[in-house]
Amino acid sequence: MLKKHQLNHSVANLSLLLLMLLLSACSGSPAREWLKAPDWSHGLPIGETRISDPVTMALDDKGGIYLFAITAENENLQPTVTALNRQAKVVWKRTLALPLTQPDKPTIFWDGQALHLFWLSERTLYQAQMDTAGNVVGPVQALSGPKTVDSYDVAMGADGSFTVWYAGHRRDPGLYALSVGDSIGET
Repeated sequence: MLKKHQLNHSVANLSLLLLMLLLSACSGSPAREWLKAPDWSHGLPIGETRISDPVTMALDDKGGIYLFAITAENENLQPTVTALNRQAKVVWKRTLALPLTQPDKPTIFWDGQALHLFWLSERTLYQAQMDTAGNVVGPVQALSGPKTVDSYDVAMGADGSFTVWYAGHRRDPGLYALSVGDSIGET
């Protein structure tokens, strides 16, 4: 009788141990994760983006940080640039007064004099320039003309010039290359 009692007790302990292991494996991660870095232990909220693409960043020659994201004001999606200082404090935030439809793939570059913004909206590739004070320099340009764009990439040359490559949608295929300021060219 004693052996049966010891066996039941051992089975109960083993069952309890197994239940504890299963429950500990199901526990989620903490709601907040604190960073172990000076002055960054709580993170700094800077803004929100309304699309799933990552926020892109450019640095100027003086250490200024510029973030380019698609934000929403009253449910209107708009391209927004936020300037930060070296301590990640917001210096200014500028929203281009362009309502966007289906925005996608924002990208920002610093050419030594100005910020260059690229993004897609309704399968059209757009480009704008902004100075370090947040002023738009020149008009916003639709680079792709009537061609529908599914993807693009941008490269900056050593002289600060930009070359853009973009590809059409499956229904309107094609690979196109142009220098910013040139007319559309097909390759």
